[in-house]
Amino acid sequence: MLTKLQQDKLLKISRNTLEFYFNYKKIPKLNINDKNLNQKSAVFVTLHKNKQLRGCIGEFNPSDPLSELIQKKTLDAALHDPRFMPLSKEELSQIKIEISVLSEFKKIASWQEINPCADGVFLKLGNKCATFLPQVFSQTGWGVEEFLNHLTDKAGLPKDSYKDPRAELNTYTACVFSEN
Repeated sequence: MLTKLQQDKLLKISRNTLEFYFNYKKIPKLNINDKNLNQKSAVFVTLHKNKQLRGCIGEFNPSDPLSELIQKKTLDAALHDPRFMPLSKEELSQIKIEISVLSEFKKIASWQEINPCADGVFLKLGNKCATFLPQVFSQTGWGVEEFLNHLTDKAGLPKDSYKDPRAELNTYTACVFSEN
């Protein structure tokens, strides 16, 4: 999907965006000539502090090139994740950035089609929705049903809502890379 050089470039864009924003309160201008970095791809930017989640925000329906979307989602994860207080400049040196560039959604008919070794899941029922990235399976050790019950909880839905015939389930894969 992306070469190691392209992944490193996106991580550098994310890191530079954070540092530039905290120093100048502006987003740095980009001049990217790489067609893969200018494609429109769904993406999530995850921030960790001391190996703990510190912010994670993404975009499933991008209208901006990937490089610009990385900038926006980096700042959203740092400043606008409702689960956390905004990141402070003093925390920057402790933050590790992880980027997930997502494949297109694949609608599935049953939760039993989920592959815990590869799939992220997007669940929608009525006007409520939530997602877990593919790496959540390995990070938590959850089985598929436990994963889905945590996902329904995240969406504000009752337990086992993923089994409701009206529930929409989509899977996707991700190219995941991080500062390490």
